[in-house]
Order: sequence, then C-alpha cells, then structure tokens
Amino acid sequence: MASHTRITSQFKPDEYSLDLSLDLSSKQFSGELQITGHRRSHPSYRITLHQVGLKINAAQIFRVEKGYKTEVPITRIVHHKKR
Repeated sequence: MASHTRITSQFKPDEYSLDLSLDLSSKQFSGELQITGHRRSHPSYRITLHQVGLKINAAQIFRVEKGYKTEVPITRIVHHKKR
C-alpha cells in the first residue's frame, strides 16, 4: 500500500472559509472551501484531500508572496474511490 503524507507536514493552515449551498429536494450540496496558511517545507507537486463521497469539479490554488498573488496551474484532478 502506498504511503500518504498529511498536508499539514507541508502546509500550516491558519484559516478555513466554507460556503455551502444546499438543495434539500435532491439532498445534494455544492460549495467552496478556501484554506489560507503558510508553507512549512518545499512545495509538492501533489495535494491530496480526503473526499470520500464528494466530487471535486474545479480547484484553484494561489501563491501569495511579498504581497503578490499568483495562480498555480492545476493539470488534473483525480478522484480515488478508496481514499
């Protein structure tokens, strides 16, 4: 089995902002999550988020350094059914 690294070993979250829209008739929801924080180690080319039962359709990552905000390109989003 492959080993997994926790995101907190590379990134220290400072604040989470979650905005959800609920559809009670279909029993589904959609939303946005914003995590701000500080880098703890060298950046990784992969970020793994636990998403059992969820489907992530889009993502954006921004790097803020010395007051400048730069979007980090995302090449793909992979959904693992077991993780």
